[in-house]
Amino acid sequence: MVFTKVNHVIGVVRVLYADDSDFDCKVSRICTLREVVQEIVDSEVVAEAIDFALANKGQLGDWEVANLHCINRIYRRLRGLPINLVSCLVKARVTCRAKWALFCQGDESARNVLECLADVVKLSSEAAAMKVEDLGAASKYDVMLGAYDGDLTTKKMDEVFTDMGAFFRQFAGEVMNRQSGSSEAYPRRLLLVTSKWPFAST
Repeated sequence: MVFTKVNHVIGVVRVLYADDSDFDCKVSRICTLREVVQEIVDSEVVAEAIDFALANKGQLGDWEVANLHCINRIYRRLRGLPINLVSCLVKARVTCRAKWALFCQGDESARNVLECLADVVKLSSEAAAMKVEDLGAASKYDVMLGAYDGDLTTKKMDEVFTDMGAFFRQFAGEVMNRQSGSSEAYPRRLLLVTSKWPFAST
């Protein structure tokens, strides 16, 4: 029930991000709601309830256990973050979003957008670094990847790109071998088409 309310509050925060009201007022509202979420998550009542549920999950069905693990993952990711860091990150995100919207309308420079984005990245990195030990992650990058997929890690990403690299090296070698045995390395029709591309000579 508590995390249902937390999700409702977070849903309201997402709506406020798109609100066109006064900027300072919007930031204040979002920060207040995010602080409420943090206070709920950091309360002893929530910690005790989750510990109790995990200790007795044998009495739950598969669907309930899956929900419990999802709630626990959200709880562990949110707990213990300093309110001032949370507020600064909220403000940076709202500012960056507003600058991006203005840039899309032609009323803001790319430099200002990138400066705001750099603030978001910096604060997100700080928040992730604080959760490394708590989440048992290998690095802050694993923490950030885990926000999108709980099973995703930098190790798994490295393995994917290693496999892709091996595939493309083999593929390129086979292509070169096949072309070397052909009197026409590139089909004439393909050359005629690509010669018309504006970047064909680069």
